[in-house]
Amino acid sequence: MMQWARGGGKGFCGTCGSLTAACVIANMICDNETANQIVLELHNWYCDTKFPSDLINKMASNKELYVDDYKTTEKLTQVKPDSILCHVSVTRWCMESGYASGSSERSERCARVAADCAYKLTELLNQVADGTFKRKYKIPNEVNQCRSCHSKGKPYDKGHWSRGKMRCSNCHDHNPEGTAKHVKPGHFQEYFKKQNK
Repeated sequence: MMQWARGGGKGFCGTCGSLTAACVIANMICDNETANQIVLELHNWYCDTKFPSDLINKMASNKELYVDDYKTTEKLTQVKPDSILCHVSVTRWCMESGYASGSSERSERCARVAADCAYKLTELLNQVADGTFKRKYKIPNEVNQCRSCHSKGKPYDKGHWSRGKMRCSNCHDHNPEGTAKHVKPGHFQEYFKKQNK
């Protein structure tokens, strides 16, 4: 049912497929209000978690996960994605770890992210069943500051031409114009100069 979500939607690198699958399962099991709270918790937790977690890294190293094949059993670099987008999550991990996006290590990293998402969802569902569920993660102040003008609303001239809860600074500069970040001409040459130093 969730095969389409792999690679952020068949390789479009939108929302991480592991996060999407966890949210779908929450909606299948819980009433709408509880599912909404779990989905909000999962999204903010995902942004703030260094993947793969210590627990999942250790389980993979000991071959304790329920999988037939491991791409590697080494402890993988842990990186906080600061975004729900597959594109940002994978890119940040690759830049930090030094592994290419097509490497078996990156593939293993994403498999471990799936394990982390399944574990977190199970943890949250157990809290719901026990009556102890309470949201821990909140929308960051940076996002709320932007949303004070740019949220779902009616008057276009008041800034209501955008909406969302994602981390703004992944794509937008913090300046009065709020201009989008972009790739500067020659950035490949700049990047390779840095790598060769």
